[in-house]
Amino acid sequence: MATKDITDEMVCRAVAQCQKEQTGYDAGVLVSTCLIKQTGESTKVVWSAMNRAYHHGLIDYGVSIFLPWLTESGKQLIAKPSVIPQEHN
Repeated sequence: MATKDITDEMVCRAVAQCQKEQTGYDAGVLVSTCLIKQTGESTKVVWSAMNRAYHHGLIDYGVSIFLPWLTESGKQLIAKPSVIPQEHN
């Protein structure tokens, strides 16, 4: 996998999931950790995907990109039916 394999939708869904699970400083750490676990990619690749989602106007952040929240565009993206295959446990 490479940055191109981590879609904007994957980033937005990870942000939304982490916002539901926890608030505060650790929430940003969980977004990157969640994406690293999902994709097996390095922090650098995950950061690049998050940065791309920021430049596409889907996430925003204040102090650090690792502490993001969804913009209205990001919320609209994940409101659509997912095109990401769901994991089966």
